[in-house]
Amino acid sequence: MSVDSRRVVSMLGISLLLAVLSIILPWWGISIVNEWYSGKGKLIEREVMCYGYSLTGGLRVEHIGGASLYAPHTKTTLVFFITTIFLTLTLFLLLIAIIQIVVCNNGNLHRIVATMIGVSLVLSAISPLFFMITLPMAVKEDVAREMAETNKTYEEDEETVGKTFFGHYTTVHEEYLGVTRISKVKWGGDVGWFLAWLTPIFIAVALAFIIAGEKRSKTKMQGSLRMGVRSDYKYFDGKRGIQ
Repeated sequence: MSVDSRRVVSMLGISLLLAVLSIILPWWGISIVNEWYSGKGKLIEREVMCYGYSLTGGLRVEHIGGASLYAPHTKTTLVFFITTIFLTLTLFLLLIAIIQIVVCNNGNLHRIVATMIGVSLVLSAISPLFFMITLPMAVKEDVAREMAETNKTYEEDEETVGKTFFGHYTTVHEEYLGVTRISKVKWGGDVGWFLAWLTPIFIAVALAFIIAGEKRSKTKMQGSLRMGVRSDYKYFDGKRGIQ
């Protein structure tokens, strides 16, 4: 099979690295900016808080939108767990594919490798999409459940956090001695989630190299067969001419 193994391994290696980084880095985050202004509109103090929720280190995060994000047996935890399984399977398939290409480079094995790469492509593409679609629904259910169990109440804006994958709101609070506090809250996909979208792109490039190599191999084989047939006809005609 005339496949450029170096290019395929390079693309798969980059995909593997991106998948590892995406697992480690935050997939979803919240930023809270509080600013205090005097009665004359002068900025007195500014406070910035950022929270990142990664697939591996997020267990230390305490809350999101008033509800516990990683409380036992919550829907939100399940979303993170399933996403982690998708990415773990992707890493496993990519690693095995790289080893097989490097160690056992033959035509039959490349068909197996192409299948494994195709499956990893599907899994890596599903991961960020699944996370984006299911996380808001899971957070909504967890917040509703926790509010029902604890009889807690939250401000309308605060309760919206996490119920959409991307979002923001701004609130204004009048405090002591004419001081005004403006709170700006933003949430959405973080760096790990964006990196996860790059992984299937490089996997697709590697798969394209394999498919292109197969086509080149078939074209050369067909060309060789045609040349062989023409040579046989010439030899046969020549023999007949001699006889």
